[in-house]
Amino acid sequence: MQVIKRPRVGDRMFAVEWCDGVPTDENGDAVMDAADDRVKRFATIEDAREFAMRILLKYFFGSVSITPVEFVAYDEDDALRFPHAGFWEAAGETEHIEA
Repeated sequence: MQVIKRPRVGDRMFAVEWCDGVPTDENGDAVMDAADDRVKRFATIEDAREFAMRILLKYFFGSVSITPVEFVAYDEDDALRFPHAGFWEAAGETEHIEA
């Protein structure tokens, strides 16, 4: 499994998103608005799907989404001088995996 420690403009990966640490209210019902949203990125779709399946086995409800993402520059004019200054942006359709 390849991990990109410091992304550069133009890098593409697959982001796996899920909820973790879902608290409950006084009635024992899940409070999804207070859950921790987690994201982990993978170099290949195969690694992303494998991780998503492990997450679904760990948590017995909900869904995991996989989205292709690309690291884009905050400022196009500065992209050559500062290739690590940017953010991850969706670059394709999201795949939802449900239990």
